[in-house]
Amino acid sequence: MRKAVLLLLCAVLLFGTCACSGQAGTDSSASYVVQAQTDYPVTVGGREISACPTSVVSLAPAITEAICTLGSVTQLSGVSEGWEHPDLSTDLPRLGTAATPDMERLLELAPQLVLAPDTLSDTVAAELESAGIAVAKLHLPAEWEQVSAFYTQV
Repeated sequence: MRKAVLLLLCAVLLFGTCACSGQAGTDSSASYVVQAQTDYPVTVGGREISACPTSVVSLAPAITEAICTLGSVTQLSGVSEGWEHPDLSTDLPRLGTAATPDMERLLELAPQLVLAPDTLSDTVAAELESAGIAVAKLHLPAEWEQVSAFYTQV
């Protein structure tokens, strides 16, 4: 079932996605990677991103999967608990979840951008922002019609 959904997502992605041009990493074993060129600045989760971030933490497995599908694996510097992918390295730091992020490790890692679901508390987002870490909250798709918009934001 998961592979069928992933194949359907790839079909959607072929019609237009967003990834960092020239800096996105790919894993040759991940045949589903799709890349598109993006001009900056872009708005992600209500936040303007002026340049392609080189250090990104994802606090939701769905966001991490989208980042990998879009070919931006090399930008990941940390991921949420619960994300596993058989084709990609799993040695990235696990930084909790959006509900219970490991703030000490997150602040220590100091990524340029944290991508989190819109359920991330405003208090946590403010603490990260005050440490100079940009936070973009994304609405995770609950229906098939929302998937394309979600991938465009990522």
